[in-house]
Amino acid sequence: MELFPEAHFIHVIRDPRAIVSSMRDVSIRAKQKKINIPAFTANILASIAYTLRCFDAGFAALKKAPDKTLTVTYESLAKDPEKETVKICQFLGLEWDSRMMTPHKKKHLGEKAITSKSGEIWYDVKTYYQKPHDKNIEKWQKRLSSIQQIRISRAFKNYEELQALGYDFSLKDIPQAKRFFMTVFVIILEFGLKLYKRFLSLVGRIFQKLST
Repeated sequence: MELFPEAHFIHVIRDPRAIVSSMRDVSIRAKQKKINIPAFTANILASIAYTLRCFDAGFAALKKAPDKTLTVTYESLAKDPEKETVKICQFLGLEWDSRMMTPHKKKHLGEKAITSKSGEIWYDVKTYYQKPHDKNIEKWQKRLSSIQQIRISRAFKNYEELQALGYDFSLKDIPQAKRFFMTVFVIILEFGLKLYKRFLSLVGRIFQKLST
């Protein structure tokens, strides 16, 4: 915004559970191909922290320049691409074109990068050239364990901007009894991790003092 004050921005939001689930897939593919795992895909906590930073930055930009920023949810774009792309074009002052509905029929200039060894941890050609669809919107429900869903939902449940966009972190799809015991387990786990980090920090300070 500082470099290009006249620019307009498309602010894309997706369900954080789907984002973290996708990051886990990237991590798995990287391990299979023996490629260094991107740090933010290493584990659930790293993925949650990275996603939170991205959301914070995006919503901060939206607050700073609401007239120049359009928020689009991935789910809406996948379910009704025509409606959403028309909205995007109107926002940008561009003419909408029906060919926007068939990106899979156009040759991608960056295909070499996509099909490279490092590129394939993110995409493969088959996936990239799929017709737009909404089949993967709820895929995270099957890909993430109940504990993982609870951990991610707890991290984002009080995020007001996501609530305003209709994201529901109530975990209602998990049976009540299971949800209760799993949540208690996650709370204990989170508390234990905090104590462990404090312990490591204390040990680090002690060694620092001893070394000086």
